Amino acid sequence: MIGEIVVATMPFVAVGGALWLAERREHRREETVARQIALTDAVHRALGAVAAPQVTRRWDGTWIVRMPVPLDDELVGVLSRLTHGLFAQLDRTDSPRVDVLFTRPEVPPRRRPARPAAGSAPRGLRPLGARLG
Repeated sequence: MIGEIVVATMPFVAVGGALWLAERREHRREETVARQIALTDAVHRALGAVAAPQVTRRWDGTWIVRMPVPLDDELVGVLSRLTHGLFAQLDRTDSPRVDVLFTRPEVPPRRRPARPAAGSAPRGLRPLGARLG
């Protein structure tokens, strides 16, 4: 009798568990996006568009903030204090669980001008002996 009840309820428990996990994952994603927007707005209000923070969360609940900025001592200090202050306010604690990682901004690779194919004249120039008409 009890075995039959367990077998009959197993699909409902499995579906309910999967829905709960999906809802929890979506909530964590929304919370991460909200914190990233709040931090970006706070940085832009205080300093202008000097950094574009990326916020993620580790499995243990610690927040990780990555900011590509020029490694200037004053700027790094202001951004660190701003980040810790915002996360302390959001978490309602004096010591938030947040790691701030500063990186150098990526420099886009230089594009070399296209080389003309062998035997072809550069654009706008005619080979010697070409007719002008």
